[in-house]
Amino acid sequence: ALFESECRRRYLPLKLEGGGDGALGPWRLWTSSAAPPALKAAALFVEEASWLGLLLDLDVQGSQGVLSRAGFCLPPRACVLCGAPAMVCSGRRAHAASSLENAFTYILRRSGATELGSQDGNAVGASTPLTIREIA
Repeated sequence: ALFESECRRRYLPLKLEGGGDGALGPWRLWTSSAAPPALKAAALFVEEASWLGLLLDLDVQGSQGVLSRAGFCLPPRACVLCGAPAMVCSGRRAHAASSLENAFTYILRRSGATELGSQDGNAVGASTPLTIREIA
């Protein structure tokens, strides 16, 4: 809902193709006639500018492949617990699942989201810090 709201704000058309719940959580798939870099910029804004964005992974793929954060001169996503690259922590299972669950629950509470996926994008927080340590 946050991504859809940001795309509407930027006048980027989206067509919902499907969605559901998977092993990694809920997902949605859209198509668009908008330029992939414009869609990735909207995705990065959502990921970087809201508390809930810390929990989202919005990928954009164009005819040339997946657009990366590096293509926008951004560092890799940071781990919500320690600030190291999230891919490294995830790949090494560096943190206990219970610690991650507690961090995610805290982020959800801190975001003020009373209903996940609110259609109007109300569930956006402000001043996203990089790690739970900084939140505390």
